[in-house]
Amino acid sequence: MALNNATWSMHEVAQFGYVNGGSDALRDGTIQRLFRDAHGGTQHVSSSPLIMQSAGRELAGLAEGTRWVHFSLR
Repeated sequence: MALNNATWSMHEVAQFGYVNGGSDALRDGTIQRLFRDAHGGTQHVSSSPLIMQSAGRELAGLAEGTRWVHFSLR
């Protein structure tokens, strides 16, 4: 959940920089790279709603008798 929060918080920062960067944000450089990397990070499985739902069920005690395994790793 912490990784998910960090990823989406970083996405908001990158979005702010892009929106306020003007046309410089479209050119090759730091702002454009940050924007691209931030959006790429949000597509990772650890940032998906499914992970938040699974973790939430576990923390809320709604997953009794089941074992929550991150990414279905064993």
